[in-house]
Amino acid sequence: MYLDLGTACNDGVNFSNLQYLSEAISTVKLTNRYNTIPQNDNDQIRIKTLTTIQYEPISAVKGQRKLNVCCINPRSVKNKTLAICDFILSYKFDLVAITESWLGTSVDKVCLNELLPEGYQIKHAPRPGGKGYGGVAVIYKSNINVQVLTSTHDSEYSTFEHLDCKITIKNYSMRLAIVYRPPPSKGNELKTSVFLEEWAEFLAQFAVTDKNIIITGDLNFHLDIPTQPDTIKFTSILQSCGMDTDNLISNIKVVDPGLSDNKSGKVTKDHYAIIFNTIAEKPPPIRKSVTYRKLNSIDIDSFKSDIESSTLLHLEHTDLEQLVGEYTNVLSTLLEKHAPIQTKTIVLRPSCAWYTQELHDAKHMRRKLERNWQSSKLTIDLEIYRNQCAKVNKIMVEAKVNHYSDKVTSCCRDQKQLFQITNNIMNGPTETSLPTNIETDKLPQEFSDFFVEKIETIRDEIKSKLVLNPGDVEPEQMGVENSLTRFEKASKEEIKKIINSSSNKSCELDPIPTWLLKSCLGELLPFLSNIINISLSTGNVPTEFKRSYVKPLLKKKQHWIKIF
Repeated sequence: MYLDLGTACNDGVNFSNLQYLSEAISTVKLTNRYNTIPQNDNDQIRIKTLTTIQYEPISAVKGQRKLNVCCINPRSVKNKTLAICDFILSYKFDLVAITESWLGTSVDKVCLNELLPEGYQIKHAPRPGGKGYGGVAVIYKSNINVQVLTSTHDSEYSTFEHLDCKITIKNYSMRLAIVYRPPPSKGNELKTSVFLEEWAEFLAQFAVTDKNIIITGDLNFHLDIPTQPDTIKFTSILQSCGMDTDNLISNIKVVDPGLSDNKSGKVTKDHYAIIFNTIAEKPPPIRKSVTYRKLNSIDIDSFKSDIESSTLLHLEHTDLEQLVGEYTNVLSTLLEKHAPIQTKTIVLRPSCAWYTQELHDAKHMRRKLERNWQSSKLTIDLEIYRNQCAKVNKIMVEAKVNHYSDKVTSCCRDQKQLFQITNNIMNGPTETSLPTNIETDKLPQEFSDFFVEKIETIRDEIKSKLVLNPGDVEPEQMGVENSLTRFEKASKEEIKKIINSSSNKSCELDPIPTWLLKSCLGELLPFLSNIINISLSTGNVPTEFKRSYVKPLLKKKQHWIKIF
């Protein structure tokens, strides 16, 4: 199957350039508002170029939804990142084929972070040369497996760019090829005759595959004059390579995406978007199992009563390890009683932290105006719809700027939090990566051994490079006039003050959250004071307090993950 976005136009789209479907497609019926054939065919459908042909419709399977695919030429995604991201989410596309992405420069990373909705990924083939023009790409949901087979960088085609991918969903796979052919001009010296030769060579590779194939993109090739020699050759190539729908696609629609520039807010009128469904089944949503406790539902008075009736406050032995072990076991048991761990499966959906009610209302109005235009086909309705698209994009930009401005302002002098916000804006969220060559249960000890050895090595190097002048005394030979032999016992008031002044941050190893500990401090304070003072008097730290929960942070992704 072949789809062509056609050439740019200011007042509309020439539908005869939008699709060429070989002899296996549904009957095309055309009606307009006044039930008459348009007199001016410059911006309307040319009736004489349409052929009435029969086909067998795709068999619908009850309970299944088809893959939602879009093909669009935004003529640079860099200045339309927010608009394209919103367009993808509004139509819930599974695959988006993009031509003229204009990717391939140093700012790609920042642009892609803003372009891709949460739960989406991208594969792209920039135009060779790194000038930032042209280029093809595919944006897809993370639960779809996309493998790039060939691209512009792997071939010697001089007249067009392409990205050939293998799409796998569950046990079904198909081929998706995205093609962009720049319009011939004196500047690029591209010739149609050379293109037709390379086009035939390109399609020949698909003639022997047993996979379903979708070829989509923008070829800037006119098919509205079927008697033209180049059109005849192009059609002949498609038919000779068996390029037909073969019940592969359905529900073809042409829409105006209303993409607008992030800065100027001007709505582009270059190209429309083609939306269609494929025979492939829509992938199941990404699900995740989460565990949680309903801590807010804990009855504090009942929790305190259980502490008082437990064995925790009636222990007589002075063994530090036993006291800490009993403290951990009793509080963990009570927490499980009042707020047991629960597990549920959730569907991961794209989220937007700066989504406002004003933006919601503006998008709702945009959709209403779009339906009005699609129904009337009037130029005035199209202009009203485009103006609303510009308004929506302006509100999106303002909402995002205000959201992050407030977050930066709230950081005050917290440099760590400020860095996290900046890093998230520039690079997006990152996932924790762990070495794969070490067993999970041995990994914490490997981390510990590595850093202990690293510190010891640094100390040995410092000691070996230490040069003593004549008369200097080595540190080991220096006498100590004053020594610390014991600690003073801490009073309950001191301990209470320290705990209440601490933040409510908690570690996953804590038996109860810090805020709950503060709420029950009156009941637990004698026991905690006993543990602290025994530790100070004996000079020992309980083994339970030496445990830590380590979350490794990979500072630079280019570093080999197996090296600590």
